[in-house]
Amino acid sequence: MRPGAGFAEKHLFPHEEELDVNDHLPEETEEAIRQAVRDYHLNAVNHAVEWGGQGRSSS
Repeated sequence: MRPGAGFAEKHLFPHEEELDVNDHLPEETEEAIRQAVRDYHLNAVNHAVEWGGQGRSSS
């Protein structure tokens, strides 16, 4: 399984119904998802490391 798929199954899918019903997620849930994005190294993949990204090239 690709890392992004595992991320979605573990950190996004469990909140789908709550988001549909309430049209938003609690701030602590959003922050947990943001942290998981960083933990999975999915943030700013094409931005320089010194700017908080992963430093990967799109080419």
